Amino acid sequence: MKWAMALLLVGCGGEGSWEVETYGEPYIEQGIPASAFEDGCSARFSQFSVVITKAALVDGDGVELGGLEAPLTVDVHAPGPHPVGLWAAVGAGHYDHARFEIAPAGDGTAIHVVGALTCDGVEKTFDWRFGTATVYDCEPEDLTVPVGGVDRTQLTIHG
Repeated sequence: MKWAMALLLVGCGGEGSWEVETYGEPYIEQGIPASAFEDGCSARFSQFSVVITKAALVDGDGVELGGLEAPLTVDVHAPGPHPVGLWAAVGAGHYDHARFEIAPAGDGTAIHVVGALTCDGVEKTFDWRFGTATVYDCEPEDLTVPVGGVDRTQLTIHG
């Protein structure tokens, strides 16, 4: 009987889990075709790395829950989705939004993009690094962590 009562209490604890993943849209994973450019150029990436420094749920009072233990670098050029984190034991219920930050870490790079642009048969390669920090407040349609369940959020990176 003690075990049944303990399981009942855990089941009514009012907690669930929040799982976050990211991926690069098809333009990042597969390239940007000539049909997408007015001048007929095309682009392809061999690397498109982002440094995620924050992933948090935000409640109606602006309080953040969740978080990364350390910055996470993800190359979203590789087919995804890519796991960012799973936060267990967060309060069940509806959240106003999810907050993500892509920001510099280590060498000062937040986004590192390597690839090539081809126009009229001439290819130009590029290796760009950006050090700007950007915060994204995303409002998924129904960001609700169920009791004893998992809600998932996907951060889509556009190129």
